[in-house]
Amino acid sequence: VRRTALFRKVEQEKFLSYLDNPVASTYLIFVATDVNFRYPLFSRIRKEGTAVYFSPLRDNRVVPWLLATAREMGLKISHEACAYLHQIVGNNLMELYSELEKLSIRYGHEPVGIEKVRQMATKMRAYSIFELTDHISAKDCKKALETLRKLLEQGGKDSALSILGMLNRQFRLLWRVKFMKARGAQKDIPQALGIPPFLARKLIIQVDNWSEAELREFLGNLCLVDSRLKSGSQEGILLDHLIISLCKG
Repeated sequence: VRRTALFRKVEQEKFLSYLDNPVASTYLIFVATDVNFRYPLFSRIRKEGTAVYFSPLRDNRVVPWLLATAREMGLKISHEACAYLHQIVGNNLMELYSELEKLSIRYGHEPVGIEKVRQMATKMRAYSIFELTDHISAKDCKKALETLRKLLEQGGKDSALSILGMLNRQFRLLWRVKFMKARGAQKDIPQALGIPPFLARKLIIQVDNWSEAELREFLGNLCLVDSRLKSGSQEGILLDHLIISLCKG
């Protein structure tokens, strides 16, 4: 029974009589993204059945999951390629599994490295967001605005907030890389930040484009834009101005 959390309290109560005498040969599973154990159905399940919370994988567990899943498919993919896939797709396991399936269908038992993942990812929306952060970090305003426009055209109602979230992550990484690089701790960056070496190398190069004062200011601007987006301001205009300010200062 999916989307159980959408049932009102009175609707959930209709299941209780079944739980008094459930069919022995049936497994009945209620799936919900948000559980309130004050509701009688959820509290009853937790008391007499089993309640299991499936938490999202932490960043440091995604690549091992990708490698293990790829092995089950018979896909020979490198550790670095899995790390790259994680960076452009995120932590959504359904989307990650789908990308592994595409790679498996296309390449079969051939070894798969970063370049093959990049070729598969060129039309992915997540890849375009990844591209956007690269253009901004390189202060290439023209390409950044072109990529932003493409993302807003492709995306749904929450695309602007998704873009903002990715930018926030990128600039926080740059901030931390700046801090560690200034202290001569470059070799510790991948492990300390939980990012793959190829991404650490890219950030170490990109961070020279930004002063500490700029990074501090732009993180503040991201918070301001987030607030205005949630209050109903026009997302296209806000994000255009944000991208220009990030690239031009």
